[in-house]
Amino acid sequence: MLKRYSPIIFLLFIGVALLFFSPYFRLTTLSFEGQNFISDQALDQYAKTQEGRHSLILYSWALKQDLLKTFPVIQSLDLSISSPRHLHVKLLEKSAWLSFFIKDYSILVAKDGTILSKGSDSNLNNRDDIIIIKGISPSFFSQDYVQPSLINKIQDLVNSVSAYFPNEFIQLEVKKNDQWILLKDDVTPIYIGYLENTKEKLSIIKQYLEHDTTRPKLNKIEYIDARIHDKLLVKYARKS
Repeated sequence: MLKRYSPIIFLLFIGVALLFFSPYFRLTTLSFEGQNFISDQALDQYAKTQEGRHSLILYSWALKQDLLKTFPVIQSLDLSISSPRHLHVKLLEKSAWLSFFIKDYSILVAKDGTILSKGSDSNLNNRDDIIIIKGISPSFFSQDYVQPSLINKIQDLVNSVSAYFPNEFIQLEVKKNDQWILLKDDVTPIYIGYLENTKEKLSIIKQYLEHDTTRPKLNKIEYIDARIHDKLLVKYARKS
């Protein structure tokens, strides 16, 4: 029985060996599309490291995992073989969630803490949805991601602000000793202070703004200070 199928097995083995060692399936081109934060130069350098490798072997889970590890900004990707020696990769990058202003440049960060870019003028489809934050130390951005403790702190604050001021464009600033400020309507600072009892502070602020009938319409609020427990300090701008 085995002797009967031996020639077939031998031919299959030869066929697989020829397929594996054939230069016809050696990769010469690895192309990409969908990149925004990843530079073309970085992708070109990566493609060169894959030249000469077997395209059918590269067309696998292993290549996807290697790309995701090499470029953390990638959310997902699709591989396709356009020819035996050409692989094409369609990238979907993570969306920017936070924009940290550090001196004279900005750092874009995804919701999972991945740093997407530093100081680049990338084309952003969700520019109006990005939360702006000032005053964070540059030491938080020394790696490819932002420390989870900071991301969780910002997420909790953003959730609270969105709950009480759902239509507010969120801008935040951090002063010394972890003192947080919410900039309302792009101009009015709300001093939140330490991120303790944040929901209670925002609730008091919202109630005050909704029921403030004592201030003349022409008088603008200069700032709101909620750092004192169970108290709210409001300073109005003087009439010009």
